[in-house]
Amino acid sequence: FRDRLTWGGGRQTNYLSEIRGSNNRTPGWLKSFVAQQMPLPWKRSASDQHYLSFQEVRQLQISSNVQTDERYMPSAISSTAKCSTQGQVIDMNIKDRDGMSQIWTLGSAIMYSKCDSCNKPRVIFSLDLANKQQNIKTVENYLNLLPLQCGMPLFAVNSDSVQDVFSSVFVRQSVNCGHEIQTQYYANRIAWGAPEVCVHCGSHENISADNPRTIAGQQVRPQCLECVATKDRVPFGKKKVNGRHSLVQQKSNTHKNKNRRGTKLLQTHQMQMSLAVKKAQIHYFKAL
Repeated sequence: FRDRLTWGGGRQTNYLSEIRGSNNRTPGWLKSFVAQQMPLPWKRSASDQHYLSFQEVRQLQISSNVQTDERYMPSAISSTAKCSTQGQVIDMNIKDRDGMSQIWTLGSAIMYSKCDSCNKPRVIFSLDLANKQQNIKTVENYLNLLPLQCGMPLFAVNSDSVQDVFSSVFVRQSVNCGHEIQTQYYANRIAWGAPEVCVHCGSHENISADNPRTIAGQQVRPQCLECVATKDRVPFGKKKVNGRHSLVQQKSNTHKNKNRRGTKLLQTHQMQMSLAVKKAQIHYFKAL
């Protein structure tokens, strides 16, 4: 396998190699080879529309000692990554089961585990709260052998070791590596003893203490310094800014106000019509 992977200096191949596995089990020579011969997608700046070619990236690594990372990976760039259709259907089917309507809610989050590919913490849900601690222990033992992968089922097969939790503990398969950290993680972070992580990349390092996008009432999740500085990152959410609502809220309020005005005008018109009818009836009886 090693000879085939390194054939032609790792630059000529008819195969797309995807290497998965827990970091502590990956051979040292393979880590070094991937870092040196298989650089991640790279651009000169975040505003560039096109990626550098393999040869250009290798030249930068050699001449400028550039170390590529995941900041420009297509799956990690977008903070509004689309859910997979298949994952959405699976999540909906789980929710539609008898007694499972609350499975994806805040109260059903029991623990978290990091994705073996993107290293982002992902929330694990269960409604079997009576056996919560036992279920957590079972899941932890299983994930030590087969780490969690975004967009994949929590359990690959219904084996004897997970038979008790196979039908009661789940992850959202519509969430992939490009998605932000889930709301349930932040809501339960302190109770779980989990670290504060960047909502975009999941890193717990260099969390911005003075995020300029939290000024003037803008409310965002924790962000690392790198993601704050990256132009294509967007805040997690907004609330009132300088006493005014955001554009979406303004449009919603305008629509509501129009409906209220329309309702009042209709009520006024109906009252006027009712009064006119009564006056006509009075004049009719007087004429008699």
